[in-house]
Amino acid sequence: MRASLLKLDLAFLRLLISFVAAMVRIGLSMRKKVILQPHQSISEQQRMLTDLTRKNEVGLCVWTSKEFHQYQVVGRKLPTASIEHPKIYRMKLWATNEVRAKSKFWYFFRKLKKVKKSNGQVLAIN
Repeated sequence: MRASLLKLDLAFLRLLISFVAAMVRIGLSMRKKVILQPHQSISEQQRMLTDLTRKNEVGLCVWTSKEFHQYQVVGRKLPTASIEHPKIYRMKLWATNEVRAKSKFWYFFRKLKKVKKSNGQVLAIN
């Protein structure tokens, strides 16, 4: 009896892991909730996982993360009468989108070179 329960629990865990991997592959960035119980038969669990693509259910929370990309942000201090051509700085950052990459650029640029966003400019972001 215990061996059959252990096999069922392992099958349940394998099914859950494959489901999470599929969610990450699809790239869903939303919070999904699933009702899965270890005592259910495997066919019932598979049916519920396939139904999940059509509707949201309440139960076990599955989080998927957003993908990070590497951005190269180029910026400098604003030109003034005394410094017409300020030094240009390039920073390579990991962020989920361009807006967050710019935000990180200004955060680190302010710490490293004492230049705030109001006194600087972003020249390029790739």
